[in-house]
Amino acid sequence: MVAQKNTNTEKPVRGINEDLGIELEMFNGLAQKVRELLYMDVKKPFTIDKMLVMNFDFNEPIRLNEFFAKEIFNSGLAYITGARIVESVIEFRIEDGKGNVGRERVYLGEKADSVKLWEFYLVALISWDISEYVRGKKDDLGEFLTELKDLLDSIKN
Repeated sequence: MVAQKNTNTEKPVRGINEDLGIELEMFNGLAQKVRELLYMDVKKPFTIDKMLVMNFDFNEPIRLNEFFAKEIFNSGLAYITGARIVESVIEFRIEDGKGNVGRERVYLGEKADSVKLWEFYLVALISWDISEYVRGKKDDLGEFLTELKDLLDSIKN
């Protein structure tokens, strides 16, 4: 007769851990406060003129906070992999790590006074990465303005 090893690894049922209920209640309260803040209106950070058109692919995807990603995109894991600016809108390319791609748009034109805090958060995440590109576009626009002024001067003379 061969002795069998006891494979019963079940823990004995001791009832519900009351500390778990307390921790979950606290977590739920914090989650509600975060949710209220994310959907709060805040002053838009700046205005984007519709002349600005740009595309960005980030070499290093920007990982979103897991709680933010779950609330806004219903995925615990999400990255900003690119963005584009067109018609005063920043359109974010969001990937969830499983190959699913979504788009989120934030309007920052003259007609908008405010954005949701979650939209502000997305803009803040990419603002440092795109500022150099915007500076280059501004310089290009300044050069074009100079060309137009020179053309206008040539017409007047």
